Amino acid sequence: MTMDRNEALAALGTMDAAKADLARAADCPPWRHVAFGAVMGMMVLAQGLELPLSMALLACSLAAVAILVRSDRKRMGMFVNGYRKGRTRAVAFALLGVMLVLMLAEFHARDTGLGLATRIGIAAVGGGLGTWGSFVWQRAFRRDLSL
Repeated sequence: MTMDRNEALAALGTMDAAKADLARAADCPPWRHVAFGAVMGMMVLAQGLELPLSMALLACSLAAVAILVRSDRKRMGMFVNGYRKGRTRAVAFALLGVMLVLMLAEFHARDTGLGLATRIGIAAVGGGLGTWGSFVWQRAFRRDLSL
């Protein structure tokens, strides 16, 4: 079976339209980015708390991840994995690296007896960077789809 030039152009046009539709569907409202940042902040803070409270906060943050996935599926009809191939993977791994450093800072703050305000401050940095990282990830995703 051979495809003529017009059929090939039509197929490429259909594929480009599908990518554009996917990019539009994947646009998250600002609250979604803030929610992701809050989850990251909770995960960071959990590392700086004593064991019973740490596990409870970690469980709450994992439940929040499940709620965000469910919300994305309901709102967009899909959930896009953060570690997908392309520019988004670099953003995700950079964000992961930053969060791990902040978690280590939480361990240090807890082990050296730094106050709760310091540990909450570290978590707030994690939340802010998580929110910013979510916006950056979305832009990278849209760029990947526009290739």
